[in-house]
Amino acid sequence: MRLRLPFEWLLSGLLGLSACGGAQTSVVAVPRPVPRQMPVEIAASGTACGVTLGPWIHQEGQGIARLHWVTSAGAPPASVVAPDGVAVETQQAALADLTDVLHIATLRGLPPATSIEYAIHCADGEIRDRFVSLPVPGSREPLRFVIYGDSRSLPGHHKQVINSILKDLPISFFVNTGDLIADGRRWPLWGNELFEPARELLRRAAFVPVRGNHEADAVRYTELFGLPKDRTYHSFDVGNVHMVVLDSELDKAPHAAMVAWLDQDLAATKADWKIVLSHRPTFNVGGHGEQWAHADVRPLYEKYGVDLVISGHSHLYERFKPMGAKGGKPITYIVAGGGGAPLYGVEFSPLLEGGIGQTVLHHCVFAVEGDRMEVRVKGVDGAMLDRFELVRGPNAPKVEPIDPDHAVRLLKLFGNLRANLSSLPTEGVPTTVTLESDGLPPTGRVEVATSSGPGGWQVVKPMAADLGGKPLTFQVIPPKGLHVTGDKFDPPLLVAMAVTDGGQRYEGDRVLLNPGHDLARLLLPEPKPVPIPQLGAVTLDGDLSEWRGVASMPLPVEGKASSSVQIGWRPEGLYGAVDVTDDSLVVDERAPWVGDGFELWIEKDQKRALDRTHTPHAAQFVFGPPASGKEGTALAYVVYGDGGTGAGAIASAWKKTAVGYRLEWFIPAAVLAPMPLRAGSRLGLHFALNDDGQPIEQFQVTRATTGFYRRPIVWGVVKLQRGK
Repeated sequence: MRLRLPFEWLLSGLLGLSACGGAQTSVVAVPRPVPRQMPVEIAASGTACGVTLGPWIHQEGQGIARLHWVTSAGAPPASVVAPDGVAVETQQAALADLTDVLHIATLRGLPPATSIEYAIHCADGEIRDRFVSLPVPGSREPLRFVIYGDSRSLPGHHKQVINSILKDLPISFFVNTGDLIADGRRWPLWGNELFEPARELLRRAAFVPVRGNHEADAVRYTELFGLPKDRTYHSFDVGNVHMVVLDSELDKAPHAAMVAWLDQDLAATKADWKIVLSHRPTFNVGGHGEQWAHADVRPLYEKYGVDLVISGHSHLYERFKPMGAKGGKPITYIVAGGGGAPLYGVEFSPLLEGGIGQTVLHHCVFAVEGDRMEVRVKGVDGAMLDRFELVRGPNAPKVEPIDPDHAVRLLKLFGNLRANLSSLPTEGVPTTVTLESDGLPPTGRVEVATSSGPGGWQVVKPMAADLGGKPLTFQVIPPKGLHVTGDKFDPPLLVAMAVTDGGQRYEGDRVLLNPGHDLARLLLPEPKPVPIPQLGAVTLDGDLSEWRGVASMPLPVEGKASSSVQIGWRPEGLYGAVDVTDDSLVVDERAPWVGDGFELWIEKDQKRALDRTHTPHAAQFVFGPPASGKEGTALAYVVYGDGGTGAGAIASAWKKTAVGYRLEWFIPAAVLAPMPLRAGSRLGLHFALNDDGQPIEQFQVTRATTGFYRRPIVWGVVKLQRGK
């Protein structure tokens, strides 16, 4: 059975056949909607034939597609039914260290740009569906595809994105830009976080994955998606588009080999459009602020006229203004990491279209017609988050791109500026701002004035001063409705700023100034130390009998005692007990902070530094129920900090109860060095008891005094008490 493409798509493709090789690509306003393919009626049966994962579709060659699915050992024999004239070859492959079986059915002789109906048939039923085959490489037929990324950890959120993508079917293929699941080494997560949430889409459109850092060693990744173990990068042509899939997780030698391959690949392609996919972004402001491969990969984008570079890694949406060498072809860089993973905060930047990204679940729909490519970015609620069009050839308007080296320097200068205020800001009352010099060059000049962007902050008098001399100060008038958190002003403190460095002038009309270190301490004055009792003998068994009579931890930020948490010490280390009422458990061993459990932050020298980036003595630990649900050893995870010489002795125990669970944990004294464990010692400390990733009890820190990943901006304090 074939699905013919609508007449207006075919006609527009025929009218746009003139060759325009080497012409400039530009971004223009969208003059009209691009016609979309007619919807396909899907009649798909449920899972049958012992299938535990899949099916999913892979097609990157002309007239060829591969169906994949996984069954348990001993599943009934299955056959694949395809349209007349399509040859089917089936084979099986073992999966390392598993008894499950990977099945692969290769379909050859597919007609191009056609709806292909297939069925996996066995004695106990069948799985029947359809997908659209790829157009002929080099043709200018209309093409639709979807790109999204970072679907790990929260399958419910991933499912929302998939449901939104399903409304855009039919498409020729869809791409996930990496971090498909939280840990590629853990077999159960492939089903829980990828194949189950995306099941309906995987069986209806070809899937193109990109390796992310959470795919880890990529053993399962290469097995499941038919890639060579030593080469996880590749390219393919679809219509008049050349797609390049890079691996941003390679070590030095294989990365160099990939760069050499990319040089040859881009030199050889004759396609009108060139799109590159990588997990880590080359340009990124919010979230991780990643800047991957500027030295060796980015120059090839510019050398060969790549049109789009699309990445993930930071869980947000950003579109950059066109980048490129002076007089060269503009390149559009996009970060599309809102596929379901925990979302990250966004930042202002003069390099971003609209001045700022978006913290939102989303996917990107691409529609290519000859020399035009429309991109629509959609939220899970159907909202149109962004919409733009690229035009190549003689009709492309001239665009002067931003010099990428200038952009890199601008990001460094304006990417993390902080401002201390002489007092806590009050609406309408002038206050003095002192810029922290971190990130600014040691010499040069800086100018500050009122921004035309949102926020409402007014600079009383523009400031211009030389760098490297006196403190950089100016006065501002705070706006109405101001709220200050530990690392944000709301509304944001935006200023117009120019920095002259090495004879070059860098300007931004919406430069973000976040609260500085001193202001954060004004928000949370020196806390009163909370006593931690010395314990008798403790056995880690989850029983908690030794904790009878030990006071629950106070919660200074909440003005009450904890109903669940106790902490004590002995010369050999710090101990804790957690007794939780919870009728359902959410466990993620790769990213335990998004599940149920106990997070503990410790500053070992009690200097009250601003988060972990300002002290070598901060560490974060997470303890929680094991994924197995069996009593005994609990999950114990060092999120950051070297753990000291005794990290291997960190221990925990877990026990299920009728109403929830009990947890005991132990951190040895060696891990807490240089602070000695003795009566009178003080530690910087914060903890959070989490239910499904959300804190239900917190010790000292509130939203006003936390930063990225809920890390403390400033610390609470505990004091070790002498035993009776």
